[in-house]
Amino acid sequence: MGVSRFVLVGIMRILQGRVSLKSLSGPITIYEVAGEEGRKGADYFVWLMAFISINLGLLISYLYRCWTRAPDVLRHRGGAAPPLPLRVREVRTSSAWRFCSP
Repeated sequence: MGVSRFVLVGIMRILQGRVSLKSLSGPITIYEVAGEEGRKGADYFVWLMAFISINLGLLISYLYRCWTRAPDVLRHRGGAAPPLPLRVREVRTSSAWRFCSP
């Protein structure tokens, strides 16, 4: 199974409640797992790094979409609304990129 498919299946299982949120962990556990996978060999370590990178990419993409689209969704509850002024959209997008960039 490819790494991307593995990540998406994991996310779906969390959303469906088939996997507990307690199974998620932080940077210390990632460090420990990376060490274990590194001792197994380069293939395992590279697979883990790809897995983590795809997860972070999906998370950042989701957060960016929420940040840039949430005001539009909230404004359109009652039907068609005029678009936000260009300057407001520019500031919102640039602040999202600053948040997501290293």
